[in-house]
Amino acid sequence: MTVDLWTNNYIKQCFLSCTVHWIEDWLVKQNALFCELFQPTVKSAENMKDELVMSLVKYSISNDVIRSSVVFVSDRGAIVKKSLKQFNWLPSFSCFQDI
Repeated sequence: MTVDLWTNNYIKQCFLSCTVHWIEDWLVKQNALFCELFQPTVKSAENMKDELVMSLVKYSISNDVIRSSVVFVSDRGAIVKKSLKQFNWLPSFSCFQDI
């Protein structure tokens, strides 16, 4: 899963997005899972992690599924990196272009 937290500077609102990637019949497939308004009282890694979990649950992706079969990929944004580290049982990677 690719996770990103970004701000639309024109409307001054923050969004959390998630794209899923998988391999089917030797082809790499991907689909945007969600892009949701992210407006906690404090923009923090803990709040992002909570929002990410709640959003994944909406799509029937439980903690058990996350623990058994998800690897997170993100840019090097500090809040995103810190948030994904809270899923300490999972590996997470920076995008190749951000390394």
